[in-house]
Amino acid sequence: MDFDFHLPQLELNEILDADGFVRSFESNDYKSIQSFYQQYGFVVVRNIFTKEECQNTRKVMWDIVNNNDNNNKGKYSLSMRGPCFAQQLIRNRCNYNLIKIIAYLFQVDPELILVNHDRFTIYRPTLNHPELQTGQANIHLDLNPWWWVDKKQGREMIIPGLEKLNYGSSGTLKKNQQDFIRENNYVSQSIGNGYHIQSVFNFNDNYVDDGGTLVVPYFHLYIDKWIQINNHLYKTLPFLTLDLESIEHKKLLSNSIRIPMRSGSILLWNQSLAHGTQPNSSTNPRLAQFCKFFVRGKNNDNNNDNDNDNDENNKYWPSEERLIKRAKGLIKSLNQSKVLTIVINDNLQTKLILKILTKDENDDEEEDDERKKKLALKTLGLDVLSVNEILEEIITYHNNNSNQINIEDKLEYIHLELDLRRTQNIK
Repeated sequence: MDFDFHLPQLELNEILDADGFVRSFESNDYKSIQSFYQQYGFVVVRNIFTKEECQNTRKVMWDIVNNNDNNNKGKYSLSMRGPCFAQQLIRNRCNYNLIKIIAYLFQVDPELILVNHDRFTIYRPTLNHPELQTGQANIHLDLNPWWWVDKKQGREMIIPGLEKLNYGSSGTLKKNQQDFIRENNYVSQSIGNGYHIQSVFNFNDNYVDDGGTLVVPYFHLYIDKWIQINNHLYKTLPFLTLDLESIEHKKLLSNSIRIPMRSGSILLWNQSLAHGTQPNSSTNPRLAQFCKFFVRGKNNDNNNDNDNDNDENNKYWPSEERLIKRAKGLIKSLNQSKVLTIVINDNLQTKLILKILTKDENDDEEEDDERKKKLALKTLGLDVLSVNEILEEIITYHNNNSNQINIEDKLEYIHLELDLRRTQNIK
């Protein structure tokens, strides 16, 4: 078959600034962020994370890989194969300014945004150590493009897979934790209205030769035509990888550009944008965190929008059952990582904890910091559980793992339990 698919070509030097980084925008420049994102399918936003947050994140990443004898040294270099629930990485996912940007791009209330739980990566410098290279440059899609375009087929193939996920809410936690990553690929335009954004958080100045993300600009606008021409590549998998030597892959790779960016910046891209990674070939390491954003449901005031609640193409949103399983699995994962009480408390008073967990919608007296904390727990999806359910998960884990929990952690659990019970008068 003749490969007659031609994308508009965006040259990297067209969008590089004087420091060698891709053009970026401040976090409050919503219209510019939206315009660039809609045109090219990706956008870089700078100064999302402070210098201190970047420093803390780098330390956490190195501490994890240095204490792990089973580091994955392949495609993702030094990293975890499963999701990471370290405290700093969770805080990064709930960054207030970031959630507001995502909400603006989706045109929904910030409280409707949900964040995934993924891994991180460290690309070690390879200029003087070629044995540390992470493989060839590649382009792929973290979705099935045919299921993305064909809404009916997308629903039929994807929804059953989504509803089977249990996130460790039952069964073996370690095995089922992978559901937090598996959910990333089960997407279609007919699921959550097509609201799916992937991202990379960058914590070290990342230049072209340092390795990192490749994107294929404009691909999201031409994905329909691409699948028509390349129907011979169809597979019943929720993702698409290509033979690196195939003409299809070489063409997409030739259209791709590397995205160098400053420390503290984030790269956002439409999940229907073909993208990939390029290995490190420098003396500077790459440290990055992967993340994805989606929507739990429609705006409450969406009665006058263009969506039809009875339209089969738009009606499917994450089910309540799945959101509850997801929250319970997250509680267990946070417990296992010894950060649950930190995440829930996180310098909050008991009154505010209860306001969050009991879905108190009276925000009139909330300070700005309180509002940010409340949004963080909603972004994680923990607000779907009642106080009783939170307590049940805490107590069950505490009882099943009492021999593995030190006295300081036990005291934290006990204090949190007593505070919640006393204030709620739970017997």
